[in-house]
Amino acid sequence: MKETFTATQREIVARKMGYEGPMQGFDEFLMSTPSQAQRYSDITTKFSQKMARGGVVRRYADGGVVPEGQKKPSEIIQEYSKSIGLNPKDALLKTNALMKSGNGLMLQEHDTVLVLNKLAPKIVSASLFTEDDPKVLITAMSTLLTKIKEAQVDLIYGNKNNEEFIIGLQYNGITVYASDLPQYGWMAKISGKITPTIGR
Repeated sequence: MKETFTATQREIVARKMGYEGPMQGFDEFLMSTPSQAQRYSDITTKFSQKMARGGVVRRYADGGVVPEGQKKPSEIIQEYSKSIGLNPKDALLKTNALMKSGNGLMLQEHDTVLVLNKLAPKIVSASLFTEDDPKVLITAMSTLLTKIKEAQVDLIYGNKNNEEFIIGLQYNGITVYASDLPQYGWMAKISGKITPTIGR
């Protein structure tokens, strides 16, 4: 199995997977638990692929100020969209329209931007845009999830082509389910109770 993590990052993944013993025994734990070994393999494979193509993640600096050395959210959104075959201008126009509508929230951590769209009280759809490498994405996602919880979000919907977001949620111990809304590919319970499907 090809490793893409430092010892510290490997330990973070192990703890998120529920392993509590010394790290010297982690390989043995994986060998004795095929489902966890498969999960760990899937995670490392996806991050290896991401590293190979440069890694992308979305971010937002509190107050809209971009720290030195970080990209602007608009740059990240355009670059990420282009990397996954979407029209960068369209992605930026849709994001700007959402922010102007009053239903949007943009969060940035490192070179990762998370755009939330309020669907109902405590329910959002979300898109992740990233230029971070997978190692940075792990910590960025942890911080972003804390901010999402502080915003009292219980349920997130997202699209299947947003692989980095799904992986980041799983790394942080959040289970991703098939969506109960046809326009989204997945959903994830962040906190609280899952409310019934939003009907139209």
